[in-house]
Amino acid sequence: MEKKDMQKNQLTDFMDALKLVVEEGRCINKTESVPLFEAVGRVLAEDIACQKPLPAFNNSAMDGYGVKICDAGKRVKLKTSVFAGESPENVVIEPGECIKIMTGAPVPPSVEAIVPFENALGADDDGVLLPEGLKNCANIRLRGEEADIGKLLLKKGDKLTPGAIGMLAGQGIFVVKVSAKIRVAVVSSGDEIVEPWQRAGEFQIYNSNASTLMALCKEQGCEPSYVRLVSDTYEATVDMISSLKGYDLILTTGGISMGEADYIGRAFMECGLKTVFKKINLKPGKPTMFGYMGDTAVLALPGNPLSAVANFYVFGVSLIAKMSGASACWPSFVSAKNKTEFSIKTSRANLIMGVCQNGEFEVYDNNKYNSGMLSPVVGSNSFIVTTEETSVVKAEEELKVVMLASALSDEFHNFLK
Repeated sequence: MEKKDMQKNQLTDFMDALKLVVEEGRCINKTESVPLFEAVGRVLAEDIACQKPLPAFNNSAMDGYGVKICDAGKRVKLKTSVFAGESPENVVIEPGECIKIMTGAPVPPSVEAIVPFENALGADDDGVLLPEGLKNCANIRLRGEEADIGKLLLKKGDKLTPGAIGMLAGQGIFVVKVSAKIRVAVVSSGDEIVEPWQRAGEFQIYNSNASTLMALCKEQGCEPSYVRLVSDTYEATVDMISSLKGYDLILTTGGISMGEADYIGRAFMECGLKTVFKKINLKPGKPTMFGYMGDTAVLALPGNPLSAVANFYVFGVSLIAKMSGASACWPSFVSAKNKTEFSIKTSRANLIMGVCQNGEFEVYDNNKYNSGMLSPVVGSNSFIVTTEETSVVKAEEELKVVMLASALSDEFHNFLK
């Protein structure tokens, strides 16, 4: 479907909306240098090539005996010992001799294989009986076998996992260039909402969305700011939006559906927002809008707590990844079998919460919950999305399950059932 047609129809198919978020999202192209101790979860902003071979020298993979291949099945004399961190420069063995060598210790050039202590026979202070069938370079980690100088270790756009951090440290790199954190303005709306530190009246509700979205943004490595609660007047909404300068992303909840007091969408338009889509074919979460106001991305989420959180995990996470310059921006899925049959009200694509473990997906509360709840998010670790024609999901049916906060993929996958 062409983007022009989607704008005209105003209701964008779910998977089309996901594609548009990633394809139309813009990398902020801002970087900073941080120490490795603060770099986990950040997006690498430069390629890293091997500067020091991995391993840097031939070393022992086991605690054992350094031997000659020709001595297989023979008793050999123990000459000396080599420990990790020691130089083997003056250590030479001849046929009939061996050395004790510890894991990680440099292997002298004259040693052809390592025999683990537990595989040797009749060991004493003078020597040891070697097993038959010795193989050249057995239990020796060779210089550069993992990576030699010049090999690309990590590429621009990689998310820095603990393993990647260790790889950088192993190269003697402690300060690394990463994408700057996405600066997010988190905005809530609604006269019926009061803050958690205030006293709620009988017909008011506490603002859970702001705290939840702040936490979700931090989980994604952003730098979120809670701007202020918008009262439900058009003038106040326009004033608030006009004041949002210097943010990379504006994240709002509520105010874009069909209610008489829902001004967010109209106010954004007056402030210059150019929309990519305004509504999506998804339940929960139809009133979701995405676009750009100048260089600032705007993702307006529904006001209902479950809808806001679910749509953030689908659209917000992918958008933030794209803005950060990450190479992996698409939600990934795992295959699992449905545990218990449940029904679905057809009309739109349905995002359904549940728990996935041991290869099984169990829907939350037999799919009897509504979008105003937060307990399905607390009680779930995953979700599935069904097509608008799906009315029942049968037991043992194979499903595509998206795990909450799971690693993203660098390829687009259609996880609609």
